[in-house]
Amino acid sequence: MIKAGHALLIEDEEMVAILIESVLKKEGYCVFKFSSAEDSLEQAEKLEPALLISDLNLAGALNGKVLAQKLRAKFPQLAVILTSGSFDESQTSVQGLEKVSLLPKPFRKTVLLEKIKEAYSFYAGNKT
Repeated sequence: MIKAGHALLIEDEEMVAILIESVLKKEGYCVFKFSSAEDSLEQAEKLEPALLISDLNLAGALNGKVLAQKLRAKFPQLAVILTSGSFDESQTSVQGLEKVSLLPKPFRKTVLLEKIKEAYSFYAGNKT
């Protein structure tokens, strides 16, 4: 079951961001969209996100993996989905980062919804 809440969406491709944002809003999420990891980090403390969906390869000093690591340090049960246009590269890039769903681009809405469920399933039964 998908648990709606605050979702951080970090995507530098506008059309992809619009698609993901639309799906999340229909699922009941309050979506906070950013084009850089740095901007999202500044806001995350106030937002207390339940879900992070980030492009793995972002412009700037932080990529999606580093962003996920930093946010997980603050929010240990954060559901994380990392997207990438290069699936083989993304599998190698997230080594050492546990409980992450990988979403290769392009994707369909149904696959995105499956990945959201998968990301939450890593913590099923761990909530108090």
